[in-house]
Amino acid sequence: MDGFNRFTIYKNNAGKSFSLATAKGLEKSDGWWNSIAGGDFDNDGDTDYILGNLGLNSKLKASVNQPVTVYGKDFDDNGVFDPLLMVYNNGKEYLVHPRGALIDQLIAMRKRFKSFKEYGETVFENAIPETDLKGAIKMQAYCFESSYLENKGSGSFLRKALPIQAQFSPVYGVIVKDLNQDGNLDVLCVGNDYGTEVLTGRYDAGIGNYLVGDGKGNFQNVSVTKSNFFVKGDARALVNITLKNGDNLYLVSQINGKLQTFKQRKNMATILKDRKRKEEIYIGSGYLSQLSQSK
Repeated sequence: MDGFNRFTIYKNNAGKSFSLATAKGLEKSDGWWNSIAGGDFDNDGDTDYILGNLGLNSKLKASVNQPVTVYGKDFDDNGVFDPLLMVYNNGKEYLVHPRGALIDQLIAMRKRFKSFKEYGETVFENAIPETDLKGAIKMQAYCFESSYLENKGSGSFLRKALPIQAQFSPVYGVIVKDLNQDGNLDVLCVGNDYGTEVLTGRYDAGIGNYLVGDGKGNFQNVSVTKSNFFVKGDARALVNITLKNGDNLYLVSQINGKLQTFKQRKNMATILKDRKRKEEIYIGSGYLSQLSQSK
């Protein structure tokens, strides 16, 4: 994944090279993606994925029919790249930033919109002439929900949103592990973002999530009063370290914050009766995270 845009899939050509590949089911899935972690969540012998996105607790709403759009270009030829952000409101597309912020970026807008009322009532297609958009980079986001991506085989995928509790803030760090030893993979994830602009405000509603998997690709959020997994800060990376005695440590990094540590007792072996689950060994996973060597 490449941040604002879409999934990029590469095919491994017998370990000698990589080539771009296409996949079914990922159309119109462009978003503000942050992280990815893999695991066989439905126990069918292939790898599925957990995808961290912006979440749904934002004034920016995106859908296939009403995407969030950014145009980028040096509109006033002063050597500075100018991004213009648009969202839909009551079925019409408007510029997101207020008149003052836009004028600070593009001084010519002062003459084009002489009042705040005029600016607020002008739809995007009338605000920026089509000739000005010529040569601009255009990027669109169709979904902001952090998601589960089911591998359907033969290059086909099915994406569905994670539980609503995982949508309260952006998701960055992700760990995939059978945490309750029931034979099904579960998910730990952390997020928030304090580095936003003043207009947006902090994304700070996340406290970390423990999502229990049912072995069929469904997840249920476990409340913090039961899990004791509570991460309120500007969290980013999340890693698991297995100690010599079998206990597991989960480490969470935070921007301008303390490193948080959570401990779980020894993970007992789980027997998968009449089921199969594909296990892949990862060095890195989630957001800027490197796990301890798997055994």
